[in-house]
Amino acid sequence: MKLLLISTSALALLVMTPFAMAADKPASETVADTANDAWVSFKTGAKEAWDATVQAFDDATRKSQQDILLPKALPGALSGKTLIGTPIENAKEGRVGSISDLVLGKDDRVDAIVVSDGGFLGINNAQIAVKPGLISIKREANGTLKARTNVTESQLDGASAAAFSTRIEAMNDGFKRPDVKTVSKLIGASVVGPDNKSVATVNDVLLSPVGEARYVLLNVGGTMGVGSKLVAVSASGLTFTNTSQPLKTALTAEQLGKLAPVRAQASGS
Repeated sequence: MKLLLISTSALALLVMTPFAMAADKPASETVADTANDAWVSFKTGAKEAWDATVQAFDDATRKSQQDILLPKALPGALSGKTLIGTPIENAKEGRVGSISDLVLGKDDRVDAIVVSDGGFLGINNAQIAVKPGLISIKREANGTLKARTNVTESQLDGASAAAFSTRIEAMNDGFKRPDVKTVSKLIGASVVGPDNKSVATVNDVLLSPVGEARYVLLNVGGTMGVGSKLVAVSASGLTFTNTSQPLKTALTAEQLGKLAPVRAQASGS
């Protein structure tokens, strides 16, 4: 399975040099990084450090009522909201498109990165689901995100051609089906509890350094968004069926209300 490639300049333990090198391969070369390869390629101790951070974050959400500040409480995680719209550049042409969505598999890892090639004045704006191994994402010192690739604009334009379909495209137009889970479909979705009554709406999706949708931020309580608070729950605890159905959680409104409030800071703050 291909992975979202992320490196952060903020934490040395999350810098993944092998991935940056993999993303620099010509598009004609096969990219075959698997989930297991990703963990093996991690700098020594990084997986354990991430696991410990997640454990501390989970404990804080359940046991504290003090504000949990992001990204300080969960360093290395990336906001799905922020990733959507991130420009994609290559060394020769500059900007060749932008990230318009992230396709999530059954294990909540990123199966594909949907690239918008922009089109001319927004006309004929193609949406191409590329293999995540072809794109490298880096957080700059000022907190902004940059995405790099060696795929050219002309290759994106011709991604549906047989010559490129196995090298670039991850799933053709399959990601557009209503039963395929993507980050953009999750954001803003309604969440119902065990009694099928609405308990929250999705505010954001937080991705781990290896492209796993680890947490979902929910707006809970309040009336029409006023007086609500933001809480974090495990992405695996939400059931997605299709875009016409709300997400489901085993947590009640009361249980969600007892979770610690999360306050999202601007990246890099």
